[in-house]
Amino acid sequence: HAFGVYPCPIKDAVISLGEDTFAFCVGRHVALCHQSRQRLCFLGRETRHRIVTAITKSHSGKLIAIGERVGSGDGSNQHAAQISIVGVPKDLGDNKDVKDETLKVLHPANKKLDIIDLAFTGDGKHLVSLSSMPDCTVAFWRWDVEKLMSSHDLQIPVSRVHVNPSNVAQISVGGHSYLRLWDFNAWSHSDQGLTEQPSLFPLKQEKAMKVVDHCWALSSFLCAASEDGHIHIFQDGQLVQDVDVQAQIKKDESSGPKAEEAKQVAALMGAAGLVGVHESPPVRLTTISAWLQGFVVGGDQGYLGIFKMDSKAQVESVGTFRMPGEKAVMWNLSTSTEESSLVILSFEEHETESMMSSTGTRSRGGSASRQSTVSRASSTARPRPPTEKWSLHTFPMSQADL
Repeated sequence: HAFGVYPCPIKDAVISLGEDTFAFCVGRHVALCHQSRQRLCFLGRETRHRIVTAITKSHSGKLIAIGERVGSGDGSNQHAAQISIVGVPKDLGDNKDVKDETLKVLHPANKKLDIIDLAFTGDGKHLVSLSSMPDCTVAFWRWDVEKLMSSHDLQIPVSRVHVNPSNVAQISVGGHSYLRLWDFNAWSHSDQGLTEQPSLFPLKQEKAMKVVDHCWALSSFLCAASEDGHIHIFQDGQLVQDVDVQAQIKKDESSGPKAEEAKQVAALMGAAGLVGVHESPPVRLTTISAWLQGFVVGGDQGYLGIFKMDSKAQVESVGTFRMPGEKAVMWNLSTSTEESSLVILSFEEHETESMMSSTGTRSRGGSASRQSTVSRASSTARPRPPTEKWSLHTFPMSQADL
């Protein structure tokens, strides 16, 4: 297996589609996997001379939008970006004849720039796309008639777009030093219908921050994860909560298997033996995703945190979890339609090329089974170690608080 790693890792390379089904990018294809039925097929679409650069699903799970780089086919370096809207088949059959499920194809104005992120509106009638630098164009599409409703060139490095689930005309756009809301007004003559709201952070703070990812939780709260270990929660454009993930990790891991292991090491080595032993560096957050009761956040050192929220933005930790060896970096999190399972795409640096299989560990109470498949992948588009191994895990959200 390979998971969306060519020519560079795709942020949403794995998407959960149902209780036991997920889609994942592999080369120029999008594969559909049904775990319990042990069936694997490919999404029906034209794939010749194409590279997947972005992917997303509709809220209903019936549609998938795919950003593609289409080659010329004549051996030249000419290529064009496009977006294919594809229907998800109801049954994952094992027949070899795959029906082309492509419904519409959208063509951005600047075809030379890759599409790096996509997001459907809550009703599934519109699609938002984001192109790469230098333009970083945000575009608002009426996909069923292949019509571009509005677009705006940001010309700053951003990497993530989402649509407010409660407001189909409000878009959130994020990058390392940028987090803004944009409103679409079909009757507005300014900016062709797209209007940027003021920064959610004070300008100096925004420029100094590294916002790695964001999501919409409980359909109304915008949750932004910063690399330094904070979740900033906004409602109606106002900051209502700042969750210190680092403090929560220390609290959750002050008891349980991890704390017991530290005590055993201290007992074996003694005070003299601990001289020069340093604590692990703070967890660096890398991704965040919404689930039915709140949000899930991932980071390096194998960290996975599950949080519940209420309507007043009060946040409670369900648990702090670690992947085996605490070396994995979480890249992509996706919850199933029924919100009972979480699909995790992570990578880990290794010196060997042997295939591995592992199960997750947790730092609070009980145990839960996890299924894992691992693959080796390398990238030529960004400076990443050539010996990374990508792992795909399923995590039982319904058992997270046992």
